[in-house]
Amino acid sequence: MFQVYIRSTDKDRTLMSAYCVLSGMFPPLNGSDEQWNTEINWQPIPVHTIPLDEDFLLNTQAPCPRFNELEADFFKSEFVANFTSRYQDLINNASKLSGLPPTLVGLMIIVDTLFCEYTHHLNMSEWETVLPLHPLVIQLLDYENTYLFYTEEMAKLRGGKFLFIKSDGTCFKHTKII
Repeated sequence: MFQVYIRSTDKDRTLMSAYCVLSGMFPPLNGSDEQWNTEINWQPIPVHTIPLDEDFLLNTQAPCPRFNELEADFFKSEFVANFTSRYQDLINNASKLSGLPPTLVGLMIIVDTLFCEYTHHLNMSEWETVLPLHPLVIQLLDYENTYLFYTEEMAKLRGGKFLFIKSDGTCFKHTKII
């Protein structure tokens, strides 16, 4: 019998992912006492978590004053200024439709929802006149998912012990997965 310890963030989405992965990795052995129901090829495996505000290992949103400083610098960067300048009309129109501030941050708050609605072919008639949907939404998703790791220091602060590969493919020094 295997002994595993599984840790997840305290979010429904990540808990469900952990349970799904475990069901595929550790199906019950046929005919064993692990197989409690022959109709369901599944066995319960506990997933451990702690409250998000106490989780400094897996929670990428955990409070971190230094990261907040670096993030503020990022949003003042030439990169963000150029992007905002290039897409200011889009940002303003998205702000009118969403009620969020007319900033890149305001747009990034809704980009995941827009992508999901677009992917699932939901009615987006109001948004279709505002967004040149697919290419820009993908680009915004990339920004949303990478700005947390914009610099090596930001990556170390938000990636925790599990982020050990830099964008160039090399490993951070002194990083060890246990």
